[in-house]
Amino acid sequence: MVALLLAEGFEEIEALTPLDLLRRAEIEIESIGVNNQTVIGAHGIPVQCDRTLSELSESPTMVILPGGMPGARNLAQSSAVARLIKQIAAQDGIIAAICAAPALVLAPLGLLEHSRYTCFPAYRQQIQSGTLVDKPVVVDNNLITAPAAGCAVQFALALIERIRGAETAHHISRSILHYGTQT
Repeated sequence: MVALLLAEGFEEIEALTPLDLLRRAEIEIESIGVNNQTVIGAHGIPVQCDRTLSELSESPTMVILPGGMPGARNLAQSSAVARLIKQIAAQDGIIAAICAAPALVLAPLGLLEHSRYTCFPAYRQQIQSGTLVDKPVVVDNNLITAPAAGCAVQFALALIERIRGAETAHHISRSILHYGTQT
């Protein structure tokens, strides 16, 4: 199961694009509200989550961390989110983060230390380890990162490719008439 973690102030495009496209690819994904079942995005859009983090009983095989402000900061301030991410990392699960989430959530947990990654340009100077790569999506072992909302489709397609393979990712890309760079 893939867990999409939503905290107040998340970037809607970065959250809902992967949610939508992974469901189109018939991948089991749930939206998980960090504190509440209804979470308000950075642009005032309320999202009714499948469940809350406290209701999560199974360990996901992948976690998706959208950016947005103050959403990424709210993810970073949650000890429950940190515990879940560390658990997934320890089980060799996949950690996917976009925009500010790599810098604000993953870097403080030491998860970028020996990895290639990307993130939103304004947060790059906050990361003191790992190797920054200036690409729309960076896949390094079990870490998948992207820099911003404009890369959300490519980010979601990279997640699909990782779970279901390149053929499924290509099929989903064609089905939405995505003409951007393929991962």
